[in-house]
Amino acid sequence: MMTKHRMMLVAAMLIGVSPGCVLGQKSAPRLHIDRFMTSSEMRATGVAQLTPAQRDALDEWLTSYTLRVIRAFLTSKLGGVSTKNSSGVYGGVGTGHWISSNDSDGAIITLEDGSMWQINSVDQPDTSLWLPVTDITVVDAASPIGDYKYELIDTEDHEKALAKYIGIK
Repeated sequence: MMTKHRMMLVAAMLIGVSPGCVLGQKSAPRLHIDRFMTSSEMRATGVAQLTPAQRDALDEWLTSYTLRVIRAFLTSKLGGVSTKNSSGVYGGVGTGHWISSNDSDGAIITLEDGSMWQINSVDQPDTSLWLPVTDITVVDAASPIGDYKYELIDTEDHEKALAKYIGIK
């Protein structure tokens, strides 16, 4: 049986990124659709007709989606991959996250990597409307308040919520 560490390394190697990228600890190199599709596949699907801006957006989506799939696989097959380091700081800052559960009317958000977040009461009216599978970016808060040192950002609506990292589920 493969260990969590070995499985993470294999998953990262399959797409040509460092293991830290799979965990969201640093940004992943950009994947490009032309590396995964043949010229005939690109013509048949219409990808070859995309504008440079559309192609760039597709490459960005491909990168984000690939990392989400790997994280979901690691979480489901290996009981989760901890991104919490020894100092108690969340190590998964970055893009490619999504909500796995929204509890207590938006007071507690759990992401796909098992990280749990307590939301500042001022932002809970917004987060109460966030749905599972909503794409989320986690960033260091520009203006932290006490233990609320991060912001969760709904990448579609660009809503921000000040959040306190409370651990791994």
